[in-house]
Amino acid sequence: MAKNRQFELLCLLLEGKMWTAPELAERLEVSGRTIYRDLDALSAAGIPVYAQRGRFGGIRLLEGFQLERTLLTPEQQEEVLAALQAMTGLLPDQGALGRLSALFRREGTNWLEMDFTGWGEGTAPVFATLKEAILSRQVVSFTYHNSAGERSCRQVEPMRLRCKGGSWYLRGWCRMREDFRLFRLTRIEDLTVTEETFIPRQGLPEEVDTETDHPVALRLRFAPSAAYRVHDAFAPSAVTAQPDGSYLVEQTYPAGEWIRSFLLSFGDQVEVLAPEELRTELREEGKKIAARYK
Repeated sequence: MAKNRQFELLCLLLEGKMWTAPELAERLEVSGRTIYRDLDALSAAGIPVYAQRGRFGGIRLLEGFQLERTLLTPEQQEEVLAALQAMTGLLPDQGALGRLSALFRREGTNWLEMDFTGWGEGTAPVFATLKEAILSRQVVSFTYHNSAGERSCRQVEPMRLRCKGGSWYLRGWCRMREDFRLFRLTRIEDLTVTEETFIPRQGLPEEVDTETDHPVALRLRFAPSAAYRVHDAFAPSAVTAQPDGSYLVEQTYPAGEWIRSFLLSFGDQVEVLAPEELRTELREEGKKIAARYK
């Protein structure tokens, strides 16, 4: 972990600008003490880190320093290039890829492909707008549809974009909730970047509360014919194959309208064993569906 952070620190210093320790600590989300330890480690490795005292001082690399290709092994160089190549559809600026390819004197084998878009139009415009807002530290406003079917107007201090479970989310400070929240990009409408800037808040948690209810422990039984969807939707550790060919799934999910809709999409291929209140909700929803088709 420290090696990865130190490499990221070196990449920041290679930009050529003068940094202060608090700026570096904020970018890497560590303490100032950790930054100084990492700088000492870089210096011990032969990287000419220069610290200038005074009002206009800061931390930078000595002028004329160039990153030696031998800093990374050929295997590590391939991994870096493959990661950048895989992101081409999402990050169309190939400047970093081109510069590293020239530095390493290799093109990479392009063995990895990642497609972050959906089958429809996708969220690329929203992603690009939020990226710029995060980098410029500008407050965004948008209309959001949460999993309970509620529609609300939000003002958010955007912090990060996160990909989880095949979907993109915005992590940031929601001024309406007065807390960190996670927003799914496909549920964002009327996105606007305001003129207001903000100072990033400290303590962004690794797991951010979503706009959903409390977590609920599910116990589900799926028919053998639902095998492919079971393996698509659930972690292997949550799935137990039964002697009759059915599947028992035990997993915890956030409650809300979305989980009912998800389970209803299986039709008669799933039975909710627990919790009892969810069984009741699906039973009543099934009655409504049947009534509509009479």
